[in-house]
Amino acid sequence: MNNELLGNACRKTGRRVRAGLCLFILHCSFFVFSSPLQGKEGEGPEFVVKNGYHFGTCAGYCNAELVVEDRKVTFKKSSQPPDSRYPPVEVTRYLKPFEYNILKNLLEAAEFASAQDKYGCPDCYGQGTEWLEVTTPQVERRIEMDFNATPVPVESLLNFLRRMRAELDGNNR
Repeated sequence: MNNELLGNACRKTGRRVRAGLCLFILHCSFFVFSSPLQGKEGEGPEFVVKNGYHFGTCAGYCNAELVVEDRKVTFKKSSQPPDSRYPPVEVTRYLKPFEYNILKNLLEAAEFASAQDKYGCPDCYGQGTEWLEVTTPQVERRIEMDFNATPVPVESLLNFLRRMRAELDGNNR
């Protein structure tokens, strides 16, 4: 309801009780529309999580990335160099409420402080590299690893993202 309309309605009622109630409603509507819980215009997402892989020497789909930005999930894969037999793929969907809650819990449970920046020798011998990148108000971290390595400090989060990536990739073969 428009604040001006509420104000006009309040002025038309001559009773103090109704005026007080109208002022209370005006105050509450102002609070709801300007509340920090709603998010301020221009603010970034609550979290961004990226997981993907890259193979330097490869035929077919050599690159893939899953990006979760709050509830929006985008999966992309491509060949290197571009090959008409392997056209770029992009899929977007939104997290279900239970997936969103699981992801938030996994982000809170991950032990980023004890994680190394690099595990193994990513893509040194053609075995590929994988990464996990997390940006939240509390954490900004990128971890690189050998393809399919599973560092213990971020194991559950990585497994969740890999399952999601596989699901989106499997639906588009």
